[in-house]
Amino acid sequence: MSAPDLSAQVQALIEFYFGDANFSKDRFLHKKAQENAEGWVDLNLIMTFNKLKGLTTDPSVVRQAIRASQLVELDPTDQRVRRAVPLPEANKADELTIYVENIPLTSTHDELTTTFGQHGKVTYVSIPKTKEEPRTVKGFAFIEFADAESVIRALHAVPAPSEHNMDHPHMWAISKAEWLRLKNQYKQQLRQARREEQIARKLGLKWNPGEIVRVDNLGPNVTKRSLYETLKQMYPTIEIVHLDLEKYKDYKKREKQQTSADGTSDVSMGMEAATESLVAPSTSSSAPLVPRRAHIRFRNADDAKRVVEEVVGERGLVIEGIPIRMHTLEGEEETMYRQMIADKIRNKRERSQSGKGKDKNKNKDYKGKGKGKAESTGEPEEDAEAGAKRDRQFQHQGKDRKKKKVSLPDSKPQSHIFFAAEEEVDQEEEEEDLRHKGRSSASV
Repeated sequence: MSAPDLSAQVQALIEFYFGDANFSKDRFLHKKAQENAEGWVDLNLIMTFNKLKGLTTDPSVVRQAIRASQLVELDPTDQRVRRAVPLPEANKADELTIYVENIPLTSTHDELTTTFGQHGKVTYVSIPKTKEEPRTVKGFAFIEFADAESVIRALHAVPAPSEHNMDHPHMWAISKAEWLRLKNQYKQQLRQARREEQIARKLGLKWNPGEIVRVDNLGPNVTKRSLYETLKQMYPTIEIVHLDLEKYKDYKKREKQQTSADGTSDVSMGMEAATESLVAPSTSSSAPLVPRRAHIRFRNADDAKRVVEEVVGERGLVIEGIPIRMHTLEGEEETMYRQMIADKIRNKRERSQSGKGKDKNKNKDYKGKGKGKAESTGEPEEDAEAGAKRDRQFQHQGKDRKKKKVSLPDSKPQSHIFFAAEEEVDQEEEEEDLRHKGRSSASV
């Protein structure tokens, strides 16, 4: 390489190190400059940078390149270097940056600079890599341009698909502003999903398929307690985790919706056909046309299957003179019930949070330490209240939180944007745990 060519490459590299785009983001170099009141950085330190060492190890070549630059300057001793002009106050880097996904895993800064340099002057390229060794390219990059027109041309050249999916066969790009919006949206969704996951696990509502059974044909006088005790008498060794009986207002609403125009309940007609003879639970005229239903969660799917097969089969079960029916929730029916329970808990907690501070003496008579396990009645609402009470008791006692990864639905964009959001949420939760433990230690 000729001396003029080498000097030009060294100058370009030094100007990149101290340029607006890199210098504002390079924490190490920026910190070194701030350590000196006048912003000087030792030239010997710059000589240790790998890219510069790849070009030359001769300080005189570097000094010559710096003297030819208008961006950087040497001090009178030729031993230190700094920017000749201060950084601009208004940082518009985000407005001039695009996010590019699906880059080849072998991509280099020079290759991406050349590729996107077709659309305008590239001032900065960032290619994130994994933290674990061997450090590999994650598959996305940030490209900063010198002007807004270049950004527009680049976005038109590599448009994003309708769904931001990393399975898309080609590179695609969006503005950094859009990337930030999507990342924050995914972070919010993740936090909400993890909160609901924690709540569900604390309240015992995290179940496996086949554990939920729906009970139909229940009379108006059946209560949660009576149904629970009836089943426990029949199956004393089988554990019932939760029992959710339909509220009166809910089944009256369902009765109104399902009653045909001639005043006959379609549901009750179906029940008569299924049970051959529907015995009236009482002579009261207030008896509903649509019998109530309940949902029971058993400890495991095998117990649920056994109960359903025996009740539907020869053993049967009659409560208040009415033969009841059972079936295991599957598919969409199970998903809808799961969502209903999650919504119910979330709404209850939101109401509880909004009412904080209104009645400070509400729990003043409570004398326990929160370490005992309350006896489960099998009733979700009561367990939810007990769980919320335990949460309040442990809130400032340094109790470790168990974070669970959220299994992403198929409809979630499997993009590096989502994974970046997940990494940030993980880091924020770890930092919060450390602060939480620190407060707990300080209070001891």
